[in-house]
Amino acid sequence: MPELKPLRPILFIGPPIEVLCDESIWDELEQAGVAGVAPAQLSIMDPEGNEPIPLVPAPDRVHPRVLAALGDAPAERTPVSPFSPRRDLYEGLPWQPPDLPDRLSAQAEDLHEGLREGARRGFQIHFNDDKGHFMDFPTRRLNLLSRHLCDPDVVSLLVARAVDTAENFPECSAIYLDGVNYRWDIKPGHPDDVFEEKLGDEESRRFASERGISMQRVFDGRARFADRLRSLSPGVAEDSVSNLNGAMGAIEWWLEEPDVVEWLRFKAAAIEWHIASAYAGIKHHRPELQVGVMWRQPAVAALSGYLPRRIRAHSDFQMPKEYWWAGGWAGLKGTVVNWVDTLVEWNDGLSPEQASRWFSAVFDYPLTPGYRVTDYHNEAPQEWFDTAVDDQTRKMIESCGGVDRMVPVVSLEHSGTPLTAIELDRLLGVLQRHGVQRYLYASFNSITSDVWSVIAKYGR
Repeated sequence: MPELKPLRPILFIGPPIEVLCDESIWDELEQAGVAGVAPAQLSIMDPEGNEPIPLVPAPDRVHPRVLAALGDAPAERTPVSPFSPRRDLYEGLPWQPPDLPDRLSAQAEDLHEGLREGARRGFQIHFNDDKGHFMDFPTRRLNLLSRHLCDPDVVSLLVARAVDTAENFPECSAIYLDGVNYRWDIKPGHPDDVFEEKLGDEESRRFASERGISMQRVFDGRARFADRLRSLSPGVAEDSVSNLNGAMGAIEWWLEEPDVVEWLRFKAAAIEWHIASAYAGIKHHRPELQVGVMWRQPAVAALSGYLPRRIRAHSDFQMPKEYWWAGGWAGLKGTVVNWVDTLVEWNDGLSPEQASRWFSAVFDYPLTPGYRVTDYHNEAPQEWFDTAVDDQTRKMIESCGGVDRMVPVVSLEHSGTPLTAIELDRLLGVLQRHGVQRYLYASFNSITSDVWSVIAKYGR
């Protein structure tokens, strides 16, 4: 058996990132084998701002340093950009970032010096695409809405903000692009419900027309997809399970309806264009700045429109999300539960077991004997990590082009049922056995002592 190498995290750090101004934190991170830090929002906190956000929603599940930075009590502050923009970069765009208030300049310089200290000590310093955080962008969310994926102005803003940030923080060696995908869930009312996605905006229609894609066929394909999901009688489901074997068998199911393929083709084309355009723009100005792109697990990546093998040409590394929790949103266990529950609700006589086997066949996702989908809210046994997690991780590595071009994103929850420290240990064990040596952990703010022990165990 080959020797296992350290698995070192890059820590996503949400506001208040002023925790990095305390020089002693770098000793603490070094002792745990941490490779670097990445502010989830490169900002300073303004106690007098007019758009405050809660910084500690759950004081019992927050890193002590974060709580100490807020006076050991929950707080609301307004995130403010720690630098004034270079206006020429944003010329002609409909969104303009604000200037740094003079009263916060010393606070901003403290943050600059904190990151410089980290870089001097050999830590990687990365940052997140932050368009929308500090300006009158159509959404305050980092994640893009569907209409933004086809909008050239959004790409120009992304590039401008990346260049501006890198000039102000030359310690930063990489930028992350997140939310560059369409939806993939089917549970009605869920934030990622694929059937509620707005695809009829002007920019999407223009994009499709320029590429010879019929938007009517796109809409027809999505409608046909819904019809097929509502026509899964027990017999149809069992026939699919019997005749779809592995990835190639699953592909046959998707290719049976040309309009469904046209819908997926539109989504994939829009995402590739968006990422390729952003990558080319960033590299034109800052060729040394590395670009990483986040995406969902292989089971649902194609449905979300993301084709990782094609994105290799438009990224320096890719960041597949090892998101496994149930409930909430974006965790794969929760996604599988939502699909199974919804299919059972839509199809009379279909059992959860049949729906689970159908999902496994069509999405090439292995089920684990003894750990049913109906048990997914319970702590996962080692066998599940040896089957489902191992399978998806192997596919991630292959799709990205090897472990050297992959920085997986590990998180315990986005609401829902959090993974336990034991499950984190098992997950990191899978990554380590596959030769992964670095990952992004999201996030430092919610690390508790038991979780920190697991992170340090692998980092050292």
